[in-house]
Amino acid sequence: MPLITTGRLGDIFGYRRLYVIGIITFTAASALCGLAGSPSWLLAARLLQRLGGALLFPQVISPILTIFPARQRGRAFGVAVLTAVGSAYAGRLSDRFGGKYILMTGLALLATGLLVPAVMAGPDTDAWSLLPGLLIIGIAGGATFAPLQQATMDGLDPRLAGEASGVSSTIRQVGGVLGTAVLGALLAARLASALREEAEKRAGALPAHLRARFVDDSAAAARHYRPPTPPGGLDAATAGLYGRVTADTFATGFVTAMQTAFVACAVALVIAALCCLMFGPPGRPRD
Repeated sequence: MPLITTGRLGDIFGYRRLYVIGIITFTAASALCGLAGSPSWLLAARLLQRLGGALLFPQVISPILTIFPARQRGRAFGVAVLTAVGSAYAGRLSDRFGGKYILMTGLALLATGLLVPAVMAGPDTDAWSLLPGLLIIGIAGGATFAPLQQATMDGLDPRLAGEASGVSSTIRQVGGVLGTAVLGALLAARLASALREEAEKRAGALPAHLRARFVDDSAAAARHYRPPTPPGGLDAATAGLYGRVTADTFATGFVTAMQTAFVACAVALVIAALCCLMFGPPGRPRD
């Protein structure tokens, strides 16, 4: 809600004025965070910092709508945010072909980028094997912001630019929070089940009196996101064996859970891309 309010305040009192106030507020709050001597002071400074950010963000996007003519806004949005290599080029393509089609392409590329590490990842995978998928995600992520802004702002009255920017940012942040919560719950649930499945498969490598505890400890490790430690009172050889089996179990279970999360994200992105088809033609552009 603060983004909607501060965006509307920018429409009324001027984007430059609100932007300067936001810069001053954010900078002062950042200094207070560094000087905070207690958790309560740090929390208060962080709240002030969030207020400064809420004052800033709508004023960055809104002037583009009022300054640039409709046929150049996609390019301007891309240059303004430039979150990755593809952003500015996506802005130009949005001007030529329409924001919703470039947005659909960007979302589809994001889904592809997530599926690549989901397929290639394994317990022994090195970081370089994940690089192709990460590169696709980086370029596609930057290529979605400019067409998204153009698709949501097309045909909008420039006098409502601040309010519209605030609404757009608020919806995006609320969606991000909800999506993160759902994804976190999915990851935790899948990790617990995957660790138990892997532990039951590998328990036979341990002495019989340790197997039940090993399965329970491995399933409980999902709450801490780390392998369980060997129980006390074991000799060095048994403790070493227990540690190796638990590490292998956790690595395999975690990769399985992450693959599930990546696939779920990719499915959500494909659905979002298809939802772009619901975008109607923009109203009469206002320069």
